[in-house]
Amino acid sequence: MKTHISIIIPCYRSADYIAETVREIRESFANTIYRYQIILVNDGSPDNTWDVISELCADDRHIVGINLAENAGQSQAKQAAISFIRGNYAVFMDDDGQHPADQIFPMIDILHKGYHMVYAQFPEAKESGIRRAFSALGNIPTSILMRKPLRLKITSFFVLDRTAIRIVKSSPPAPFIGGTVFRRTRRVTVFPVNHRTRKSGSSNYNFKRLFKFWIELTRSIICPEAVVQRWRIAGVLNPPPSCSGSKDD
Repeated sequence: MKTHISIIIPCYRSADYIAETVREIRESFANTIYRYQIILVNDGSPDNTWDVISELCADDRHIVGINLAENAGQSQAKQAAISFIRGNYAVFMDDDGQHPADQIFPMIDILHKGYHMVYAQFPEAKESGIRRAFSALGNIPTSILMRKPLRLKITSFFVLDRTAIRIVKSSPPAPFIGGTVFRRTRRVTVFPVNHRTRKSGSSNYNFKRLFKFWIELTRSIICPEAVVQRWRIAGVLNPPPSCSGSKDD
């Protein structure tokens, strides 16, 4: 029996390229020892992203779609997917094709060396100067608050093993998955990955959104209960699947 990998992708304004991202994932799993479950979370996109996700669900029973009523943010979109994870491993990646799907497997190979979580690190990040600056500045307070090594940079492309999935599922809801894992284990490492150019358009992160993201991140680490309470009010926690393939496999 093939080993099961769940892939979680928050989606925002990605109608033009999410189908291509999913196609690449499906092709990368061909002729491997793994099978996939793809969880697509529409984060209140104002375009027709949800229509595309619904079509993908209808075409593939291994795809689950979650439709959030409002734009809650990437961290919240990831949290919304937690209860749907069925795999032995969980992969979190972006919707824009900058994260190569074929790098999922070498990252999982690193987990086999005794680690519970692996972050992709991008030696040559294809992102704006503003985002690089915020990432560099944000790494310092994040390292202090989380007591993580400064060299270990938080990225949106990471994998969890079964132990880390169990930690996340059994812990109280938290705005930051990495923070939840760090509180329970230090078996976390990095793996170099080529960061590709976006398939289409430009990043959804401008100065205002990046500033808001880091404020939210800091607040979530200092006072996570207040952030989680806002999620409950917004209905982000444990949403029902809006479209789903067969659970039989």
